[in-house]
Amino acid sequence: MTDTTYMILYSANLAFIVTHLYGWLLKWFYRPEAYREHFHELFPAQRAVGIIYLLQIFELPYLLQIGDSDALLYVNAFSLLCFSIQMLIMCEGYFFPEIKHRLNGYWLFIPAILVLLPMFLQAVNLIDMPEGWRVWSVGAVSLLFVAYFSLSVRMALRIRNAVRRANEDQYADIAARCGFSSQASMTKAFKAQGKETPSTYRGM
Repeated sequence: MTDTTYMILYSANLAFIVTHLYGWLLKWFYRPEAYREHFHELFPAQRAVGIIYLLQIFELPYLLQIGDSDALLYVNAFSLLCFSIQMLIMCEGYFFPEIKHRLNGYWLFIPAILVLLPMFLQAVNLIDMPEGWRVWSVGAVSLLFVAYFSLSVRMALRIRNAVRRANEDQYADIAARCGFSSQASMTKAFKAQGKETPSTYRGM
C-alpha cells in the first residue's frame, strides 16, 4: 500500500468516526426549544439513534491498522451485526413507544459480542487465533446475521400492522399508546411539530 493510499484511507476513516461522534453528541444532548416540553413523545427513538452514532468508536481497530486483513474482517462483521441490532431497537423505540422497557432488546448484543470479541482481540494483536479461525468467524457472523434479518422481517410486519391500526383507531387510543395523558395533549404536541391537527394530517 502506497503512502498516498494509506493517508486517504486513514483520513476517510478518521472523518467517519469523528463525524459520527459529533452526531452522537447532538442526538444525546441537543433538545430544540420548540419541542422541549414533549420531546420524548415526539422523538422516542432519539437516544437509540445516538447509540448508532456512538457505536462507530468500536471501528477504531481498523483506523489504527489500515490495510490489516484481521482488522478489516472485524469492522465489517461489527457493522453487519451491531447496526442490525441497533436498528431493531431504534424501530421499536420509534414505532412502539408504549413499550417502557426497551433495554430488554439489548440482550440481542450478547451473541454478537461473543462472536466479535475474539475477532477484536485478534485485530488488536492481543491474542493469536488458531489456523482456520476466519472460516469459523465468517460462518458464525453469517448465522447471526440471518437470525437478525429474520427479526427485521418480523419488525417490518409489526410496523405494518401498527400503521394500519393508526389509520383505523380513535385518536384517544393512539394518544394513550404513545404515552400522552390525553387526546388534547397529543394534539397540542402534534401541532407544535407540524402546525396541523392529527385529523387534518390523516386526511391528507
